[in-house]
Amino acid sequence: MSQTETKKHFHIGSNVPGYLPESDVYCFDGTIEEAADCVYEQASDALESELEVHECDDPDCSPDNPTCKNIPYLSGIGGTNEQSRGSLQIWLENRRPHDLGIVFWALETDRTEDCEKENE
Repeated sequence: MSQTETKKHFHIGSNVPGYLPESDVYCFDGTIEEAADCVYEQASDALESELEVHECDDPDCSPDNPTCKNIPYLSGIGGTNEQSRGSLQIWLENRRPHDLGIVFWALETDRTEDCEKENE
C-alpha cells in the first residue's frame, strides 16, 4: 500500500433500489480500491448465478453478445460487466419490465457501535 492510499471504514451491502438490504450489511476496513473490488466480486458472483438460470433459445446469447432482451448484465459508473470494476455502486440488471435489479454498494462511513460488536 502506498503512502497516498489510506485505509477507510466502509459498510458494504446490496439491495433492490427503494428497499432495505437483502442481506446483512457488513463492515470493511481498507482502501477505496479494495472496497470497489469487494463490490465488484459480489456483483460478479450474483451475475454468474443469474446467468446459470437464464434460459434462452438464442445460441449466440451471452453477456459479451447480449442479443437476448432478457439477459442479465452489470452496470456501474465504469461501464458494463468488467468495465464496472472500480465502481462503489454496481447494478445487476436485466431487461425484463418492472424488474428493479439489485444494486451492490460500498459506503464510506464512521464506525458505529454495531461495527465494534461485529469485530468482537
